[in-house]
Amino acid sequence: MDPTKQSYAFNTTVTLWIIFGLWSNKSSNKFYKWYCFVFVALTTALHFVFYTLNLIYTPRKIEIFATQAVYYFSSVSGLFKIGTVLTKQQEILSTFEIIDCKEFLGNCSETKKYLQEFRSTYYRYFRLYLTFCMCCAGVFLCGLPLVNYFFRHEDLKLPVCEYYFLTDEVRKNYIFYWFDYQILGLIVTIVYNATTHTFLCGLILMGITQFKILNFNIANIRLDEDIEINNQEEREQALINKLNQCLKHYDIILKYCENVQNIADVFFFVQFSLAAITICFCMYMLILDLSDKDKVFTTCFISAMLLENYTPSFLGSHLTAESDNLRIAAYSCNWTPCSHSFKKSLILLMERAQRPVVIVALKMVPINLETFASMVKTAYSFFTLLSGAQE
Repeated sequence: MDPTKQSYAFNTTVTLWIIFGLWSNKSSNKFYKWYCFVFVALTTALHFVFYTLNLIYTPRKIEIFATQAVYYFSSVSGLFKIGTVLTKQQEILSTFEIIDCKEFLGNCSETKKYLQEFRSTYYRYFRLYLTFCMCCAGVFLCGLPLVNYFFRHEDLKLPVCEYYFLTDEVRKNYIFYWFDYQILGLIVTIVYNATTHTFLCGLILMGITQFKILNFNIANIRLDEDIEINNQEEREQALINKLNQCLKHYDIILKYCENVQNIADVFFFVQFSLAAITICFCMYMLILDLSDKDKVFTTCFISAMLLENYTPSFLGSHLTAESDNLRIAAYSCNWTPCSHSFKKSLILLMERAQRPVVIVALKMVPINLETFASMVKTAYSFFTLLSGAQE
């Protein structure tokens, strides 16, 4: 990606997609396409087949089944994230083109501060989320089994699932191969989840930033001090031109948000639906007789799931609030001495802004804090029902 363009903020994400075989398109050479096919097939598709077989053959004891179900539903969510990148590349590229347009660049020091704040916030969250997931998986799923094997001379346990569809003999004889394969699949899954999740959150954050810039520009519509215009008609025309620039910026933001909606439509619906089930099983695992390390890992896993769903919910609510502030910004500008034509255009803008922007999953579920609260309540209801049935 071009470092001079604003979309370069997502360069790390796209680079990881290229390395991990998710950025194949018509312009890619055939060798890279084959690499993508083989890499995704071996590390994701086959991994998911093993997860499915494992869940089918898992003993029907709730304390065992709950653990395996958590990993299975997480892998299902990961598949939809991969599918989002593979099937929405044209929409993603179109979104990058909008981000790089001149209307999104900012035209003064104040608006450029908003863009700088976006970049620093996105980079910080990307590093935080990826590091947190990698550390939790590295310590609890990879590190502890190896420590127990080499220093405590215990049997090596598979890091993720037990592969119950295998016989004990096959599992034991090839334990290191299965262990290495699960570690590889785990790393790939974490990278896919982290990059896709932070990327979509970054797109919403960019929408928030652009509405902040638009609100600032509208609230501060005035002639530049270094421009001397004595003719009243020319002054009015210059103000109308500035308002028209804001209207054009608003239209582009709406198109941008529509692209984000198309990219994240199915993704967020599946994520929120499966999160309720996964968190339910995780809470049930905490009331079981688990070791301290398993309880700590389960708590970290719940924290990651809550963060994964809270962040887009918070950003979705913030996006709606910023788009709703457009009417306040329009009313705050110095419109009283302006011409009738300017006031008429401003009223039309305020009428259009009466419908704030809302990101909706599958055209049914708004992505906001109310939906997040409903998801948590649903997970707790399932947990209560499950724990009550066991008693």
